[in-house]
Amino acid sequence: MTGDALGIVLVNLPSPEGWTVNREGFGGLGVMTAGVGGFAYPSQRLAEAAGLLRSHGRDVVGLDFVLGGGRARKAWRRCGEAGGAIVHVSVNNLAADLDAAWEFGARVSGGPFVVTGVGLGAHGDAIAERCPGAIVDAEATGYGAALRVLGEDPHPGAPDDWPDACWETMPLARARRLPIYHGRGCTHACDYCPYVIATGRRHVLRSPERTAREFADQVARHRPKRVVFRDPVFGLDPQGAIDLLARMAELPRRVRAPFEIETRPELLTAELMDGLSSADCAEIKLGVETLESAALVASGRVSDEAGARRYGEAVEAALAGAHARGMRVRPYVMRGLNAATHDGDRDTRERVGRWAEPDVKEVTYPSEGASGVVG
Repeated sequence: MTGDALGIVLVNLPSPEGWTVNREGFGGLGVMTAGVGGFAYPSQRLAEAAGLLRSHGRDVVGLDFVLGGGRARKAWRRCGEAGGAIVHVSVNNLAADLDAAWEFGARVSGGPFVVTGVGLGAHGDAIAERCPGAIVDAEATGYGAALRVLGEDPHPGAPDDWPDACWETMPLARARRLPIYHGRGCTHACDYCPYVIATGRRHVLRSPERTAREFADQVARHRPKRVVFRDPVFGLDPQGAIDLLARMAELPRRVRAPFEIETRPELLTAELMDGLSSADCAEIKLGVETLESAALVASGRVSDEAGARRYGEAVEAALAGAHARGMRVRPYVMRGLNAATHDGDRDTRERVGRWAEPDVKEVTYPSEGASGVVG
């Protein structure tokens, strides 16, 4: 095939027929949804890689077959070969993603071919079999993949020094929901969560000044309908989060936008809720999981019965406090946790439901153990 030569292509692969793959979902482990046109976050991992590559003078082309399929297919049909590729794959659709990634890798002419995604460190054999010669990047952000393309140390250094995500390269699509983060990773030890294993229980944190500056710049540049903080535990650094929200509240109206966060109930203190309200928080996604004492202890969410009681009080305070401040809360609860009972699940749903109808998630524990990371 002949055509135009591209620079470095950044690829969010097509979804399998009849499905939508949200590769940024679940902290980057990915979420599969039955049906065409399901929800998918914009490709933050690839936008971060694009920002770093462009800062080094590299030509990049974003091919998002999920949110910009028509444009991506047209650009790829014109392409004869690429000077390198970064392909985002999900551990929740790994075999199919790797097979599709190889089709792009085969069109790379002498340059680096990187497969990138959270949790890939546990799947080296499958990657080597299906994408021979591929460089594997399993860092928490997209900057590591870009550094591998550049042939540099894949650990990108101080978070404040990383360039902004480049949303000129990857589409935000009609929903105009712009992802950003203040902190990546989580230091907790909940046994149902592969994300903490995949990211090594490390928390990568930016300064409040750095995050507020990017927030303002991205809002001014792209005018999103909503900014989405992709931190899985917003407020894990409490004072830093409060300082960030104070800076956001002081921004001029032209560079402010409604935003949402995701966090845990015990982190949602009165001071943090005051800051969220002042800075125009539109929605809080709250990971309640369960209020059953035995399940909380067995899952590692708390250490003992006393901790379970305190946790229940924190959930009640968080839901009541958000309601009193007029902030929308979207609580999540889990079914299938270790030591959970049918009555305990029902009690959790009823207690949480007094404030807001919870989303119920099924928990599946990996049969091969924690080292085999799956979503």
